[in-house]
Amino acid sequence: MTTGEEDVPLAADGITDRTKMRTYLIASAVCLFLLASCNTNKQPPKTKNLQKKSASIPAKEKKMTVKKGDIVEVTYTGTLKDGKIFDSSKDRKPLKFKVGDGKLLPDFEDAVIGMTLNEEKKFTIPAKRAYGEKDPKLVRTFPRSFLPADFKGKKGMSITLRSKTGRRIPAVIDSINSKSVVLDLNHPLAGKDLTFDIKVVNIEEPQ
Repeated sequence: MTTGEEDVPLAADGITDRTKMRTYLIASAVCLFLLASCNTNKQPPKTKNLQKKSASIPAKEKKMTVKKGDIVEVTYTGTLKDGKIFDSSKDRKPLKFKVGDGKLLPDFEDAVIGMTLNEEKKFTIPAKRAYGEKDPKLVRTFPRSFLPADFKGKKGMSITLRSKTGRRIPAVIDSINSKSVVLDLNHPLAGKDLTFDIKVVNIEEPQ
């Protein structure tokens, strides 16, 4: 007998393929419904508030510049206008000082500010901003007995005097004879422009 539908042979277990298909679809729908219900009850996973950490750069790798208050070490050579060397750190330890401490010539300290490690610089400090101009009043005449009897001095020789309080006073012999000696009590570098070649070899920030 025909019903308008094609007969489908029965399977071995007595269930037609069409029946299997309907059962599969119903089961799938139920599973999907159950999964949807479960998902609505689940709380979204908590994410940790991770903050990006900026990579710290070692101090040695930073391009440090000298500023007031830093402790620096420099090598240097000081020359006069004629090229004569009056002082140098060669064969000695580098000059170490705190910038702005006032122990060196102000223009020398100012020249170091802003320099970087291993940077070199050449600059000149005029006489009036170094040790001042020569003061004629500081050129004085003393009796020869002012100096030890066995002292053998000559013009241009640098000597050091000591005051009654023990203070050291640099002086240069301007002239000397058997009766008197003329001493220039101006600083040996007074009246002279000073040129420096320096190099920054170490920078320490204040603690």
